[in-house]
Amino acid sequence: MAVPARNDNAFSGTQRFLEKIKPFVRVKNKELKYISVGGQLLKKGNMDVEIVLDVVRTIENLDAIIIMSGDSDFLELKNYVIRDKNKNIMFFGYEKNMGWELRQCRHIYLERIKDKISLE
Repeated sequence: MAVPARNDNAFSGTQRFLEKIKPFVRVKNKELKYISVGGQLLKKGNMDVEIVLDVVRTIENLDAIIIMSGDSDFLELKNYVIRDKNKNIMFFGYEKNMGWELRQCRHIYLERIKDKISLE
């Protein structure tokens, strides 16, 4: 997970979220990047490579893989997990951000299950 800097307004909320999920998942994190583009400050996590490498390195110890992203860059990971390793993979993401390629495989739109998964 890309974690905001301490001076970012999202920092405290991110820390509360991480504390709530800590008992259920293993979290790997790195600092969020801040990029100035056309006078606007964009926040970029760039976690794709880390996620793919983590899955590939640990796949023999996994029963199933859940990717919290709708980024179509993960399509080849899906192919590897299913075709080469005969394991299950599912994508969780927001409908507006789910790549059309991932809509063709197992996926769940987070906004449709928000009332069931909210940590509040």
